Amino acid sequence: MFRSCKWWNEETVAVVTGASKGIGFDVCRQFASVGLHVILTARDAEKGLKAAGVLKNEGFQNISFHQLDVTDERSCAALASWIFQEQGAIDVLVNNAAINGLLIDEAYVEKNNLKFQDLMNEEHNSKAFIIEYESAKACIDTNYYGTKYVTQALLPLLRFAAHGARIVNVGSSFGQLNISWEGKGWPQKFPSYKMSKIALHAYTRLLAMQMEKRNLLGMKVFVNCVHPGFVRTDLSSGRGNLSAHEGAENVVLLALLPPEDCPSGQFFFEKKLGVF
Repeated sequence: MFRSCKWWNEETVAVVTGASKGIGFDVCRQFASVGLHVILTARDAEKGLKAAGVLKNEGFQNISFHQLDVTDERSCAALASWIFQEQGAIDVLVNNAAINGLLIDEAYVEKNNLKFQDLMNEEHNSKAFIIEYESAKACIDTNYYGTKYVTQALLPLLRFAAHGARIVNVGSSFGQLNISWEGKGWPQKFPSYKMSKIALHAYTRLLAMQMEKRNLLGMKVFVNCVHPGFVRTDLSSGRGNLSAHEGAENVVLLALLPPEDCPSGQFFFEKKLGVF
């Protein structure tokens, strides 16, 4: 898939957050399959070790695991320290860790025999989802602040190389500002998730501008955001028109673009350049 524009080798290091399952896990698998050394991270150490073991059993020995809670700055610092000792530097960071910030009223869903698509309906959406302060806070802490904490901890480790380092933030079409919301105010559906992704998209653009200063000094850092598609994962309650493998492909393709074709500060809708 990437052989014609390959810029990496077995010493190229990629870090993926939230990678014990779903899109993150498949991103790790695809990176490993083309020869990168992959650092798979997950909040749950047991699940993360199991995921890394699955990939090693598939024949990928270029996999390492380290526990990471993106919402804990000390955990992010511990990861950075370990990577510095073990690898020295990184080339790719994929910020994938995310939660939806919702509690589902299972009794209501079961009683009305609802599918995920039914929950988009205004009538069911307001009744099936329970929005509480703690779950909303956890969503924004993970999806936005967590991405910032990890990125800031690992920025000093980005490798100075001709191909440039890459930061890919896994965003969402729910965070696009061209979506029209009632009164242009707080979104009525999936509010905490949407707000977290809006903030993430803004952070992507600001970080890209900040990294341009490094580019002037000869250190290229490409920072972009990608909506991987409507993917069947736990985040979407197993609903979606893409598999985790297909969603991960959209992330990996952006992360491995050749330097001459790699933009920065952009939003990609699956494989196409989109609008924030």
